[in-house]
Amino acid sequence: MAIGGKQFRFDNTSSTRFGDLIFAYIDTDYSDVQVEGSYKYETVKTPRENILYIQNVQMDSPLSFEGEIVREGEPFTDSEIQEITNWLFNRNNYKKLEIIDDTTDNEYTGTYYNCILTSESSLRYGDGQHGFKFTVNCNAPYGFEFEKTQSYTSLQDGSTIDFYNNSDNVDGYLRPTIKFTTGTVGGNVSITNNTNNSVVTFTGLNASEIILVDKFSQVISSTGLSRFSNFTNHKNLLLSNGKNTLQITGNITSLDIIYENIKRKGV
Repeated sequence: MAIGGKQFRFDNTSSTRFGDLIFAYIDTDYSDVQVEGSYKYETVKTPRENILYIQNVQMDSPLSFEGEIVREGEPFTDSEIQEITNWLFNRNNYKKLEIIDDTTDNEYTGTYYNCILTSESSLRYGDGQHGFKFTVNCNAPYGFEFEKTQSYTSLQDGSTIDFYNNSDNVDGYLRPTIKFTTGTVGGNVSITNNTNNSVVTFTGLNASEIILVDKFSQVISSTGLSRFSNFTNHKNLLLSNGKNTLQITGNITSLDIIYENIKRKGV
């Protein structure tokens, strides 16, 4: 058994700021790694059958795991301990934790966890403090890939395009932010996912207008005079796992699908 680890980035700050500081793990032939949080299943039993069917699935608890950061060589100074404590622990909102993976399999590359680090304690070896032990509390049952954008250009009324969703949320939907540009006419437009029949529709758009619909808040940003009332069905575009075929109706010339895949990966 040996102790190893990887560099990391938290709240857009690299661990290299404090020298050879690593997110530590114990290297064994196998390890018990929590891959994701837990879920609550609501089931129902139909009359005359002793068989349960899943009616609804909700998150019961988000992903949480123990972590350690250590630095070999010189122990931390008092000022470094203060800086690291203020940087990492008990922040007042969730921050991105990224494990920097430079190994050949790149297991963690492009993946982050929205989390707060709590319950810290010091790790002392002989001549002083060389690390911290803490709990990583995520805001979701899983991690995420960093934001990606799939762009489609030269679109026109009736165009069909394909989007491939390889998120680890196999049975759920990916809800992206969408950004599109109208042509010289504007008017009424819609984007329909023929794979699952989800659709977003807009009316009365201006010519050469750029519309962005946020995936979380559904807040619309526009270069024209359009407001929320132009977003007539107030629904997200839903992307199923695998191939999705989208159909464009109306005067749309380009479309960006901006998304973050779910990654079920423990640390």
